[in-house]
Amino acid sequence: MDIRTKFSVCWEGCRTCFKKSNSSGIKNDTPKKEPVVVIENPSAVRTIKPYLKSQEENNIENRFIALYDYSARTNEDLSFNAGDILEALDKKAKDWWFAKALTGISTSKKGYIPANYVAPVESLDAEP
Repeated sequence: MDIRTKFSVCWEGCRTCFKKSNSSGIKNDTPKKEPVVVIENPSAVRTIKPYLKSQEENNIENRFIALYDYSARTNEDLSFNAGDILEALDKKAKDWWFAKALTGISTSKKGYIPANYVAPVESLDAEP
């Protein structure tokens, strides 16, 4: 007996258990079609944040969220507020990274940021 035949026999055996009987006790193979009601859950709708536009633009491992406010001390520094999203362009220096602000007060500006003031967007530290 091949696998299709075995499956067919098994399926028919299971299927008979779920057939509904009418009032005369005779099984009816045609199920009644009831209307399907779809209830939308607004809290389950996923929204895409504006700074994560497409898969090509989304280089998530270089995206960071500011944990604290920082005011630039030199012309080369980048000012930002807690919650701003920053993209690290150069992380070669251990303590100071060259970054671009994606949101916030310095949107589209570039400058140096203290590495210990930010956390990866997809991390527990980034949670409020």
